[in-house]
Amino acid sequence: MQGLATGLALGAASAALFDRHPRRDPRGVGLINGVVSAGGMGLRVLVSAAFVELLPAPRVLPYVALFVLFTIAFSGALRMPEPVASRSPLQLTPQRPGVPPTARPAFLIAALGVTSSWSIGGLPLSFGPQLADGLFHTTDPLVGGVSVFALAGSAALAQLVFRRTQPWVGTAAGSVALATGMALIVGAASSDSSALYLGGAVVGGAGFGVAFLGALRALSAAIPSEHRGAVMSAFYIVAYASLSLPAILAGILVTPLGLRPTFEIFGSVIAALALVVAFLAWRTRPVTQPAARC
Repeated sequence: MQGLATGLALGAASAALFDRHPRRDPRGVGLINGVVSAGGMGLRVLVSAAFVELLPAPRVLPYVALFVLFTIAFSGALRMPEPVASRSPLQLTPQRPGVPPTARPAFLIAALGVTSSWSIGGLPLSFGPQLADGLFHTTDPLVGGVSVFALAGSAALAQLVFRRTQPWVGTAAGSVALATGMALIVGAASSDSSALYLGGAVVGGAGFGVAFLGALRALSAAIPSEHRGAVMSAFYIVAYASLSLPAILAGILVTPLGLRPTFEIFGSVIAALALVVAFLAWRTRPVTQPAARC
């Protein structure tokens, strides 16, 4: 039920964010979406780990905190003004996810970009704390939380630092950094190096953030206004499938293969996919026409 609710809310929220932006600026909307997505991913793990470590009732308090946040968000949504001249009675009209032909080239690159970037988030969220426990030789939940926050926090920070980068540059360069970071994490799993793991998390997280931001901006600029909700719903279907399906498949394989071999296999696949995204993004770069000779 929570997953269905999240899916219903995200597409509409992304479209509303653009509609309510003072300048209807896809760059600004993409930055807000990207920073909040990455920052929220890291903070929820870090705060949950802190609750387990420092506070009583660790199986209750995280859900109480989420309920408070949901209440605030629900109250804000009810009070949010609609960008229309007159309001009709409340109606729920489901809209099927879809991508119009004019937005399909940008959607393809954005979908591949979010597949590689959110996959690197899905693996550490599922198995990162276990791998960190083995690399740092501790069972402290804060260590696992910090290792995940290093990835997601660097993703949010990198988006703020490189927010003025052109979308195709961000997608290409971010994907290369993502592949590099994933290769470092694979090397850390093979060599039992905690320093290499943290370095890979920071580099890969920064690449994840910049690549996701570039792909989201390119897509936001290509979406016709009347299809914004449907396209963003399709985008987040790909995003959450990329977050969950690799983690489920890795969970199936971790029992027969072991944790570190599973990380090595999936990390290599994610790194290769990120390099494909970098090449496709590089092909979308603006081509300067040679000056005509008199």
